[in-house]
Amino acid sequence: SSGKGEGAPVCISAGSSTDSGSSSSGGEVSLKSGDGALGGDIQICGGTGHEERGGNTILTSGSGRQIGSGLVSIGSAAVNGPGTSGNVDLTSGASMSDSSGTVTISTGDAGTSSGSIAIAGGSADAGDGGSFSIQGGDGVESGGDVSLTAGTGLSGGSISLSAGQGTAEDGGDIELSAGEAAGAGIGGAIVVDAGNGGDSGGNLILTAGSSKEATGGEVCIQAGESASQAGGLLSCVTASTSTAGGSGDLSIGSGDAAENSGDVLIATGSAGCKAGDASMQAGDSIRQDGGMLELSAGDSKSSVGGRAELLAGSGCTEGGSLQVAAGQSEEGPGGVIELQSGEGDSSGSIALSSADSPSSGNICFSTGASTEGTSGCVTLQSGEAASSSGGIVVEAGQSESSLGGGIFVRAGNTACASSDGGSAELTAGSGHSGGSLDVTGGVGSDGAGGQISISSGSSIENSGGNVDLAAGSGDAGGDLSLHAGDSRTQVAGSLSVCAGASEAADGGSVSICTGQGVNSGNLEIATGAAMIDGKTGDLTLNSGDAADGIAGKIDFTAGCSTSGDGANVQLCAGSSQAVGTLGGCLSLSAGDGSEGGSILLQAGEGFSGDGGDIRFESGRGTNEGSGDISLMSAENVDGPTGELLLSTGT
Repeated sequence: SSGKGEGAPVCISAGSSTDSGSSSSGGEVSLKSGDGALGGDIQICGGTGHEERGGNTILTSGSGRQIGSGLVSIGSAAVNGPGTSGNVDLTSGASMSDSSGTVTISTGDAGTSSGSIAIAGGSADAGDGGSFSIQGGDGVESGGDVSLTAGTGLSGGSISLSAGQGTAEDGGDIELSAGEAAGAGIGGAIVVDAGNGGDSGGNLILTAGSSKEATGGEVCIQAGESASQAGGLLSCVTASTSTAGGSGDLSIGSGDAAENSGDVLIATGSAGCKAGDASMQAGDSIRQDGGMLELSAGDSKSSVGGRAELLAGSGCTEGGSLQVAAGQSEEGPGGVIELQSGEGDSSGSIALSSADSPSSGNICFSTGASTEGTSGCVTLQSGEAASSSGGIVVEAGQSESSLGGGIFVRAGNTACASSDGGSAELTAGSGHSGGSLDVTGGVGSDGAGGQISISSGSSIENSGGNVDLAAGSGDAGGDLSLHAGDSRTQVAGSLSVCAGASEAADGGSVSICTGQGVNSGNLEIATGAAMIDGKTGDLTLNSGDAADGIAGKIDFTAGCSTSGDGANVQLCAGSSQAVGTLGGCLSLSAGDGSEGGSILLQAGEGFSGDGGDIRFESGRGTNEGSGDISLMSAENVDGPTGELLLSTGT
C-alpha cells in the first residue's frame, strides 16, 4: 500500500515457452479455493477508489498470432449427486445516488464474420427446461426499455422468436404484452412494423399453426375492453398514398379446402342498448368512377350455387328496414338498380313479396317525382321467347271473411290547364291469331256477381270523353256482342242502351246502323224465345214525352234504290199454330188530342208509270170464311159522327 502514490501492482504470470512447435504451450495459472463441508470462495475484486472510480476487473484470454485468441469460460461446476448446480450472475454494482453500471455482452468486431451470442437455458432429462428472461429495470418515472435489434448490412439481419416444440404435448406459447397503466394513464402500445423498402415494403404475416389431425390454430385480434367507456377501435386499413400508385388492396377470406371451406363472419357485438352498425363502403373518386361494391355468393360445379341474403334485423315494436338505393349524380342520370335472376336451362325466378302476418305489408312500385322534367316510367314486361313467351298476372289477394283485394289501374292527372291527362291502354298481343282481351266480373257464390263499369271521363267546361267499342277489321270483320246475363231461377239480366241527358241542350242520340258492303248488313231487333207455357217479350218503340214542345216522331223508312225496286216495309203480327187460338192483331192508332191525330196510308208516286196501289185484304180461312173488312167512323155522343169518303183522284 502507499500513503500518497499508486499502490504496488501484483502480477501473477505463468512461464512462457520459446519453442515454436505446435505441441508446446505457455504455463497455466490456476486459482483454486480449498475443499470443505462448504467449499471455499474465490473473490476477485478491483480496488476501492476513495475519490475516483473503483478499479476495473478484466478477464481477457490470450491473443494468438496465427490462429485466434483463447476462450473465456465462466460457469458453475457440474453436480453429479443430489442438489442443483450453482448460479452464474453477471451484474453491475448498485448505486445509491447515481446510475448503476451497464452490463454489456458483445462479440468483437471482425474482418469477415463477427462472432455470435448464444444465451440458452439448460435442457432437463425429467423436468422443465430452463427459462430465459430479459427484463428492463423498474423505475420511479419510466421503467427500463428492452430492445432487440438485428444488425445492419447489405441485407438486414433477421429476428426470430420461436417457442419450443412439444414432442408429445402442446407447443410453447409466444406472448407479447404491453404494460398496464395503474392510474389515469394509457396502457402501453404494441407496434409491429414491417420494414420500408426502395422496391417493396416488407410483408407482415400472421399465421396460426397447422394441424395434422384436428382443427388448425385460430388467429384472434381483439381490441381492449373498457369498464366505463366504449371499447377500443379495431382498424384494418391499407396505407394511404398521395402518389400515382394507389393504396393497397384489402382481402379478407377463408382458405381453400378439399371439402368444406371456412365461413367469413363480419358482425358487430350484441348490446344492452343500441347495437353497433356494420358498414361496407367502396371508396370515393375525384376524377374517375367511384369504387364498386360487389357481394357475390360462391359458384358450384356439381350442385346448387351459394345463396346471397340481405336480412334486416327483427324487432319488438317494428322490424328493421331494408333499403337499396343507387347513387346520386350532380349532372347526369342517377345510378341504376338492376335485379336479375341467374342464367340456366331455365332462368331463375324473381319473387318480391311482403311477409305473412296478421296484416301483411304493402308492396309499392313507383318512380321518383320530377321537379323540372319527365318522371320515369314503370314497365312490367315478360321476356321474349322462341316458343311461348311468359305471361303477366296481376291478382289481388283472396279474403276469408271480408272483401277481396281490389285492382286499380289509373293514369296520371295533370295540373296544367292546357295538357291532357295520361292515357290508359289495354292491348292484347299480335300474332297468327290476335290475342284475346277478357274483362270479367267476379263470380258471386251467394250474392250478386261483380259488376263491370266502363265510363269515359267527365269534363267541367268541355265535352265528356267518348266510349268506343269496335270489333277488329280483317278479311272477315269481328263480331261485337252485347249480352246480358242468364239466370237459372230469377229474371235474366236486362240490356239498356241510353244516350246522355242534357240540362240546357238536346239529349244525346242513339244510332244503330249495319255496316256498308256489296250487300249492307241486316238489322234485326227481336225479343227472345219463350220456354213451354211462357210468353215472349214485347217489342216497344217509343219516342220520349215532351212537357211543352212537340214529342218526337217515329219513322219507318225502307231504303231507296237508284236502278232497282224500292225496299219493302212489312208490319206483320204473329201467327199461332194451335187450334182454337187467334193470330196476332195489327193495330194502327193515331194519338189523342184536342183534335185527334190522322192516319194516312199513301202509296208511292210513279215517276213514269202508275202510282202505287193501296189494297185492303182480309185473311183467308182454311175451314171457315175469310175475314171481314170494316170502314167506319167512330161513334160520337154530343156531335155528329165523321164522314166516310171514298173518291178517286182528280
